[in-house]
Amino acid sequence: GEWVGRVDFVDERRKVVIEVDSALYHDALIDREADAARRAALEAAGYTVHTFTDHEIFHDREGTLRRLRTIRSGA
Repeated sequence: GEWVGRVDFVDERRKVVIEVDSALYHDALIDREADAARRAALEAAGYTVHTFTDHEIFHDREGTLRRLRTIRSGA
């Protein structure tokens, strides 16, 4: 019920959150601390959080798809 923050993708039914972190917006210490706090709040609310880097998505398409399929299957 309480707003924790914006996420990139959420599957409410499975209680799964997918985050995409870019170096531009997630590498600074303050960003990493905010990300960790948001992740902890989401996990405390019962969500499983999976993080992908923008580099993975743009440069390892097959690996990204494999991870997403594994996440989707619940393994």
